[in-house]
Parts: sequence; structure tokens; C-alpha cells
Amino acid sequence: MNKRQIAVKVLPAPAKRQILRYRRRTLDAIVQYRIRTGRLGPLPSFLIIGFGKCGTTELYDRLVEHPSIHPSLRKEVNYFMHRHQEGVAWYRAHFAVPNRKDTREPCLVGEASPGYVLNPFAPQRMAELVPDVKLIVLLRDPVARAYSHFQHQRRLGMEPLETFEAALDAEPERLRGERQRVHSDPGYQGFAYYVDSYVTQGIYADYLPMWMNTFPRDQLLVVQSEKFYRETDATLRMITDYLEIPALPPTQGHRHKSFSYPPMKPETKARLQEFFAPHNERLFALLGTDFGWNSRASMKSTASETMSLQAATNGD
Repeated sequence: MNKRQIAVKVLPAPAKRQILRYRRRTLDAIVQYRIRTGRLGPLPSFLIIGFGKCGTTELYDRLVEHPSIHPSLRKEVNYFMHRHQEGVAWYRAHFAVPNRKDTREPCLVGEASPGYVLNPFAPQRMAELVPDVKLIVLLRDPVARAYSHFQHQRRLGMEPLETFEAALDAEPERLRGERQRVHSDPGYQGFAYYVDSYVTQGIYADYLPMWMNTFPRDQLLVVQSEKFYRETDATLRMITDYLEIPALPPTQGHRHKSFSYPPMKPETKARLQEFFAPHNERLFALLGTDFGWNSRASMKSTASETMSLQAATNGD
């Protein structure tokens, strides 16, 4: 377990937020120093664009262990979202690569900002700046993703509601007007749109088409999160092949990052499975792949519960 993981597990929420603020200020200072001294790196070769709580950090941490990949100054740069006004030099300052003795070996740089996949302006911004970039998106069973998202926000002290059920019920009002504003104002950060959308983010078929319509299909690699965790070595080989670099060594003794929290209430799980089932089918049709999420779904939720969740996707 590294220092970051220990801090997340042990420290109280206010201390975590203070550390995060200090770290952001420090990294911003380093970026400005690199700009002043001309230490600008190449533009990224690959981007992990989402989804949040689907394993993006785990995948990024594994990839930057590769000798052919140099890590970004920060994992989530968010340049193609709300940091776009900072300019290309600011972005390139995150990828300053040290001098290497063997220049025959490839050296890739990349970052992982899971909010990219949700941002309506990100695909075109990427297509204009890095048209040949290789995109990676992870997809997890949306029921599990939503609950993990809620628990993550609770750990950080950013979710005041104490129960998952209360957060689900609050989502429609929290997101009211957010989608419309995010889609109409390129400079709007839309905190609720990215942070409070436990259910909405899991409707993957609403977000992927804008990427598939902007980039060639061979520049978008879709990875099922469950397969990544279950068959880590095979999935990493698939990804390194996609990036055209040698395979990583086997993950002997590697343990995936995990946090313990109470299981989801069965009735809440059934309610979410019922809601997501048709959206999952749209996703499977879009990708031509069935991830099997619906085969475990219980279809016993009431119509009123389904309608309540449907409102969360229409928060305008």
C-alpha cells in the first residue's frame, strides 16, 4: 500500500481535503516553473477518459510502471474540461520527460481524467489538439459503480447525505438544469454534473456515441472493469498491444486497491438493476458486446421506484 492509499484509508475527511488542496497548489507551482524554464513535454499518446470508479486509477498506476511510459505530473490533468483555458504550454508542462540514454525505446506519455468522457466539449478539443491519441475507457456494472461512487464521496467528506438511498432520491434535484448548462457553456465546471450523478453517469450509452462519432473506432479501446480485475495480466497485454509497446511483466502478488463498506441493501440493488437494464442493452448493442450485467439483474422493482430513478436522468 502506497502513501496515498494509506492517507485515504486512515485520515479524517477534513485532513484529506487539506492535503489535496496543498498538493494541487504544489503541482500548479511546478507547472508554472516548467513553463518559465521551457521544460515542456510532448502531447499525450494515450488518454484514459473514464468512467469514474471503474478502475481508472488502478489502470493508470499499472501502466506507468511500464519502462516505455512516463507518468504525468498529476494523474487527472482535466485539461480538456475546466482547465482548457490554461493553454497548451500548461498542458505540456505536465509531461516533461527526463533525458533518456536509449532513445530507440518508445516513450509514451498520458493521463487519466475520468471526467473527460462526460464532457460534451472534450471530444472535439482532443480531436483538434491530439487527433491521433489513443483513448481508453473502462466500463463497470453501473449498479456497483454508483455505490462505489457514493462511498468515495463519503470518504472524502464531500457527500453530506448519510445513506445511498437518500443520495439517489436527491439526485434529480441536484442535477436540475446541470446537463443543459454544461452542454451550453464551455467554461462551466458543473460540479454536481460530475460529482452528484451516481445514477446518471452509469448510463454509458448516453456518453459513448459522441466519442465514437469523433474518433475512428480503432482509437477507442473499451475495457470491461470486471475483466480487468479478474484477468488483469491478459487485459494489460491487450492494452499494451493497443499502445504498441512490449507487455508488462506478470502481476505477481499484486493486490488491487479496495475499500470496505457495508453491502448495498438488496431492495436498492434490485431497484437499480431494474433501472439500468434497458440502458445496458443499448450499450451492448452499441458496442456489439454483452458484458452480462443484466443476467444477474432482479426484475422485481416497482414501477414507482423505476420512475423515481428515471427522473434522475432528466434533471434539466
